[in-house]
Amino acid sequence: MPLWVRRMAVKYKRAIAEQRKQADDMKEAELRQQARKVVRTPHPLTHLLAQKRSEFFIGLGADPSVPLVLQHEGKVYARWVHTPQGQDALR
Repeated sequence: MPLWVRRMAVKYKRAIAEQRKQADDMKEAELRQQARKVVRTPHPLTHLLAQKRSEFFIGLGADPSVPLVLQHEGKVYARWVHTPQGQDALR
């Protein structure tokens, strides 16, 4: 094979490798941009704490990140007990 043919083949191989590298770099940059767009999920208690004094709150589910005391599906009705009644119930 003549020398000039080998040189052309090497030149084309390098050009193809450079194109592949640029394509891979672009894909990597797109993945980084997508990763930055991921939104943090709020803490499960945020919704509960944001509520004012209401008749009920929606249960936070049985997710492991939810404290055991608050794990419930559906509505939980609030029953407000005044201090003397609560003290009588505890006796």
